[in-house]
Amino acid sequence: METQKYSNRILIVEDDDAIRRVLSTGARINRLEADLAEDGLKAKEFISNLMAQDPKEGQSYPIILTDLRMPGMNGIELLNYVGEQVGAKQILKPEIFVLSGYIPNKGTKLGKFEEVLELGEHRYHQKPVDIINLFSAIKKEYTRVVQSSK
Repeated sequence: METQKYSNRILIVEDDDAIRRVLSTGARINRLEADLAEDGLKAKEFISNLMAQDPKEGQSYPIILTDLRMPGMNGIELLNYVGEQVGAKQILKPEIFVLSGYIPNKGTKLGKFEEVLELGEHRYHQKPVDIINLFSAIKKEYTRVVQSSK
């Protein structure tokens, strides 16, 4: 790809329809356009479609907000896919916001989940999430990412 740029949209990935609607409303209130995916497979499709819009000029989501535990392709698998695309220079690196209601028992080995938490670049938010604080952080990062790419 000759040039890459960030899309004017964010990607919200959440399997719970009610939560997905709340997150969509939060995006709209903050003047952010959002694509909504019910699982990682649909999110992967959105990412692929965005990359393919113009073969000479790739686009990337500046923000991906994802749940971790979803059917089909879960949030960990989605983050791995995004990482592969960034590594292959197919997309620009998005800022990742992770949502989860999953609370592991003390001493439980978490595997890939631990990896997500150890990657300081991801912002982890426990459900139920404070929508106002979440979208304040998202809006701030969206502005920073988009402005830094100009």
